[in-house]
Amino acid sequence: MNYLVFLVQQINWVITLPILVSSISLLVSFYTLWKIHLSPFKLLISFGDPTLKTYKVTPQISGGKSTWFIPSIDIPFTFINSGAKSGKIINLRMKFFSKKRGINKTSEYEEIFEARWCVKYSDYNSKQNDRFLWLKESIENEWYPFYVLKDKPENKHIILESSRWDKFPNGNFNISLELLTEESNMWKKLKNYNFDLGKFEESQLKHGSSFCLPCNDITKQKL
Repeated sequence: MNYLVFLVQQINWVITLPILVSSISLLVSFYTLWKIHLSPFKLLISFGDPTLKTYKVTPQISGGKSTWFIPSIDIPFTFINSGAKSGKIINLRMKFFSKKRGINKTSEYEEIFEARWCVKYSDYNSKQNDRFLWLKESIENEWYPFYVLKDKPENKHIILESSRWDKFPNGNFNISLELLTEESNMWKKLKNYNFDLGKFEESQLKHGSSFCLPCNDITKQKL
């Protein structure tokens, strides 16, 4: 302790203090430069409850011989980049998976809902039961990869769809919401859901009702 006091007393503060202040200023300048121009892409995502509904396509509409359904999911997103460098959102999907264990064998079912459109939500919300109307009037753009710039939030209401349902899949589905970015170059899971699609849910969907996939709160995810 006495030796430390001795060293402090020997320091020429007239010379040392300006050097110390300059060093601190230089460190602050380097940090500011890194924060504003060099820090890597840092994505924060908020999203609401995904809503599942189906649209009936009759022979009168399709010109075919049978009635089938188009399954559709809509979900609101906000993407924020708190880093300095921009980042690219490549794709978004929801994966439905179920496994049924029988006496002699186990069957598995998987279906992918892919991002198709971004819609103007207030307009889409008032027309969502009329598929042909909102396809004509509520779409902002078809889905395509986009960049998220520093401190410039991207708000999007996204429609995801899969192949047509000639027959409704029934069972308990484990559902994962996944995102693909240029930086990760691999699918990242944002949220898991669980949904029972039985005869009641099938009947309701066929008659125009929709179901929110279970999610109690808006979820925030750092990537």
